[in-house]
Amino acid sequence: LDSTPTFEAPLVSLTVVASKTQAPAGEPLTLVGTIHVAEGWVFYSAAPGDGPLPARVTIPHAEVSHGEVTWSAPVAHPTDLGGGEIETYHVYEDEGRFSMTTQRTLAVANSYYILVQLRGQVCSDVTQQCVAINEQVKITIPGGPALDNPAFTPLVGGYTKAQLEAGEGVAVVELTAIDAPSWSIWTGLVAALLAGLVLNIMPCV
Repeated sequence: LDSTPTFEAPLVSLTVVASKTQAPAGEPLTLVGTIHVAEGWVFYSAAPGDGPLPARVTIPHAEVSHGEVTWSAPVAHPTDLGGGEIETYHVYEDEGRFSMTTQRTLAVANSYYILVQLRGQVCSDVTQQCVAINEQVKITIPGGPALDNPAFTPLVGGYTKAQLEAGEGVAVVELTAIDAPSWSIWTGLVAALLAGLVLNIMPCV
């Protein structure tokens, strides 16, 4: 039996925009991804604190290399773990962004695709549910002379994972009162962690 919870709308969706609509072989491209988070849920950052699965972005194929990922500033989100215990995690509410520079490793002129994979975890303060996330977006880059993308907006002032771990760029929000959980959020964190481990060992197709 499948015990995975189902939801009416996606808890997280991902859009990715490239800095160019067309590029020759070997031309560096900047990708900016936007993480859309469902209302009432939080998506944990690349440096969330102890417990939750951290956000991670990869390009899981050898044809495209990429530099270090930078992230928009998360917020410090106090979470009621039950029994009067409050833990603060670094999260994205509503929306988060990331950026990376990519480059095709094969010197051929035809078009190619970039598969961007986002993994992480969302939790709800209200229902105390936690869900592992594995989103993928595939974009195609036609070969040819470089053409700038008018729809591209760069990420300004991004932070590396190391900077986030050092507490840079994190805003603080106040804890709002929530109903007593029917089960501990720690249960949800553990369940999402196990689900994340399963995703990590599943092959990409």
